[in-house]
Amino acid sequence: MSVGTDRERFREKVRVCLHAHEDHVALRKLRRNRQLTSTDLAELSSDTHHFLRALEPR
Repeated sequence: MSVGTDRERFREKVRVCLHAHEDHVALRKLRRNRQLTSTDLAELSSDTHHFLRALEPR
């Protein structure tokens, strides 16, 4: 498997994950280049394991 293929698969997983979490307030702010509050950062930090699990190989 080439490196480019792995990168494309990863990019697609990220797109799917972000699409699945469109209602996540902090992610929406990041997408729109809005300033994050300390609450947003705490929320992202607590949800990191969930996002990473969604990107694991299947």
